[in-house]
Amino acid sequence: MGVTEGLLSFTLSTLHYSRMFKIYVGYALGWLWTSMLFVLKHKGTKLEAIQEDANTLNKIPLHIAILVNSREEQLNLDDLARLVVWALASGINTVSLYSPNDTLNEKLITLRQCIVRHHQVMFSPPVPLVEVTELPQLSASSCPGHTVLVLSPKDGRQRLTELARKLSTSVLKRQIRVTDVDCHLLTDKLVLSSNIPDPDLALVCGGTSSTLGFPPWQLRLTEIQTLQGHGKVTYQDFFQSLQRFAKCQQRYGK
Repeated sequence: MGVTEGLLSFTLSTLHYSRMFKIYVGYALGWLWTSMLFVLKHKGTKLEAIQEDANTLNKIPLHIAILVNSREEQLNLDDLARLVVWALASGINTVSLYSPNDTLNEKLITLRQCIVRHHQVMFSPPVPLVEVTELPQLSASSCPGHTVLVLSPKDGRQRLTELARKLSTSVLKRQIRVTDVDCHLLTDKLVLSSNIPDPDLALVCGGTSSTLGFPPWQLRLTEIQTLQGHGKVTYQDFFQSLQRFAKCQQRYGK
């Protein structure tokens, strides 16, 4: 074999093994990236670690609303349940879930099962009670544990429209005066429950800059943040939202 043929054979062999090496490195980096995403998604998801994180914040929400843009992203109840339980483990006793097309309400039984399962895994016995319910079925007495409220468009603008119609009728029948209709009256009529405060923080999942028809009266004093799709939200994403909330100053119009 001549020198030229030998060099050509060596070059071809080098290129072949170089390509094989690149393919191997590509697979290795892909596996590493997938592993890193898994770790990030589940990092700190033990109760003790979440509570330690929460203790570093100077304030946490009393009530958090999670809005899912189910029109544009596929709903994953397990991922949503995990996000709910992270909130409960952080010391937030009330979580509201909302989708703009009744998807969550239609899957309420399965959603309740997912939340209860993740809740039992997160909390050691005795596991605190968790109530997962729609607004009309919300008990009058406060739940001694955690409350997950599943809202629908009927609880938002439609409820506000019905209230406006009833108040107008009452004024026409001279049952109340026009001057009686003020913010205090509206708040009394539109409150979700006497035991549940309005949301302090709303997380809009799905990368949209919209509240998707969530009950507007309940959001007038709410800190609103946008996240990526609920299936992609890691614990670190969630905790960073709590950190931003802890740093925000709510001036209440002042």
